[in-house]
Amino acid sequence: KPIALNVSDAKAMYEKAEAVHVKHMVMYTWYWIPAFQRLKELVDQGYIGKVYGGSFSWLAGFGRSPGYQWRYDAERSNGVVADVGSHLFQFARLLLGDVKAVSAQLGYDIKRESGDGRILKPANDSAFVTLEFASGTLLQTQISATAGKLDNEWERNFILYGERGTLSASAGFKEGFSVHLRGWQESSDDKVDEQSDVDFLELFQNKSVGPRQFIDSILDDRQIYPGLYE
Repeated sequence: KPIALNVSDAKAMYEKAEAVHVKHMVMYTWYWIPAFQRLKELVDQGYIGKVYGGSFSWLAGFGRSPGYQWRYDAERSNGVVADVGSHLFQFARLLLGDVKAVSAQLGYDIKRESGDGRILKPANDSAFVTLEFASGTLLQTQISATAGKLDNEWERNFILYGERGTLSASAGFKEGFSVHLRGWQESSDDKVDEQSDVDFLELFQNKSVGPRQFIDSILDDRQIYPGLYE
């Protein structure tokens, strides 16, 4: 059954994998999505200059049921902040560099059944987490598995603002997965307005990303990103 890992467990996994010289990867899915790669490209190019701050959010409703779900059982999971939040934090670190400090408020919105008669020790189903980066950038993240659906099955929103302007990316499932990337510069007409649809079947079956990249990297003896260090 799934068990909740702590930081020392993860560190031990990374060190063991490195010690025996085996390839290792973590499936941070967003890393390979072209629109998010494009967002990183714009940040790296200095489209908004020095990044002052921003906000990332993932709002979904898959945790609204009071029935047992192992994701919200503290014996088996560290909750939505680890399940979904880990993807947000990895993406933020990819864009903004190393994190210097973290503060968090964890929410426990739904009272759930244990399913086996024991008293359930709940894991968080919502959270607000603030990341302070080594650069001084502050990023507020909101993560929820208990938010009701509006137009999408779930919504992801990313906003970064800086000395030259603002970048935002909004993603969600409706009839498919789509991302709307926008950018504005204070003293320029160089605006970004790009809408893209993602065919996950095409991306992960036909390109060297995700599990396919993992196998290719073993065969070609190449480094893999993201790995257990992330």
